Amino acid sequence: MLTHGFVLDEKGRKMSKSLGNIIAPQKVLKKYGPDILRLWVAGSNYSGDLLIGEEILKSHSDMYRRFRNTLRFLIGNLEEQPIELPEPKELPILERVLLAMLFELDEQLERCIKNHNFTAYINKLYGFCNARLSGWYFDIRKDCLYCDGRQDKKREICLAVMEILFEFLTTRLAPILCFTAEEAFQSLRRKRGEDNEAKLQDSIHLQGHTKARAKVQEAWKDEKLAQSWQEFLTIGDWYALVNSEIDWRRKGAQIGSSLEARIIFPCPEINTEINSWDNKLESLGIDSSNEESVIKDILAEIFIVSDVVLDRESKASDMKLRVEEIRDWQKCERCWKLAPEVKKAVKKEESKNSSPANSPASSPASSPHSLCSRCARVVEQAKEQMKKEQDEAR
Repeated sequence: MLTHGFVLDEKGRKMSKSLGNIIAPQKVLKKYGPDILRLWVAGSNYSGDLLIGEEILKSHSDMYRRFRNTLRFLIGNLEEQPIELPEPKELPILERVLLAMLFELDEQLERCIKNHNFTAYINKLYGFCNARLSGWYFDIRKDCLYCDGRQDKKREICLAVMEILFEFLTTRLAPILCFTAEEAFQSLRRKRGEDNEAKLQDSIHLQGHTKARAKVQEAWKDEKLAQSWQEFLTIGDWYALVNSEIDWRRKGAQIGSSLEARIIFPCPEINTEINSWDNKLESLGIDSSNEESVIKDILAEIFIVSDVVLDRESKASDMKLRVEEIRDWQKCERCWKLAPEVKKAVKKEESKNSSPANSPASSPASSPHSLCSRCARVVEQAKEQMKKEQDEAR
């Protein structure tokens, strides 16, 4: 048997007509909708008296908005059925880490259900959506989703992971946000053209808890990797140091975004300290034996910057990383990253258009030379694909 205390106003006073603090469920339903009222119930600690008021409902409304926006982002990017996910060891490091965190979250949510700790259940889901998805994974992977080629392996893996996230979140949220979860479930079906009558008879509430849990694979489990990244993202580590330095430069109008920054990592060839450069990379699941260019690309992706420099001449006693503005490169018009090839190409275009015959009015608005090498390749592939489809249609 589960019991709870009285429902009081947000100041802890009992509700009465004389105080004018009665909050009728019908008014809450009319103003906020049933799912937010259900979210308040799930998020309230039933071991004591339950508090409700405008400010409390507004905070739950903000929590609901985060859940809804997370589902909207996933639906907006998911379209065709994704590829089958490769083995964890073959995945990019971000996806490996996220799936390891997802496995841990699934086990934590199961414990919350068994202990009837619904407040912790909803808070853990919210923390994952807010900090690990919207505030981290989605932010990093936007470049891959929007700028990589459609058939790019990394992009396909990202979409496969997002499909897993969508199924996990809709199933886990369904008992609480029952209308929102069903709306999201059916929205993706309609987007994929699965909106015939037979398909629409299916529902997120018919998926089954056991069936949803079966999709969370034991192979994703990696407690050490998940713990290392949790510390990396929350404690005063590289991640926090870089972000604070970039925010300071942004507030000082030195840079407009993190893509205008370069990070210089001290990584001496000989380092006898316990917290050496190689150990640091290995703890994050990054193979330190990779080529330097691969490590730089991974780090630039994680920190959402345009360039990373590995300072091999730094001393073992000076392991402080530095952030500086990139002044010698130009911005790619498509992905907004700064790249050296864009600067050279833009200079070449400027000298070509400097003659009176080539006035700004007569020159094209955009040029392939204003793209970085990655974007130029993707655009060229898209043009070839379009031409191929046009030829086939004739």
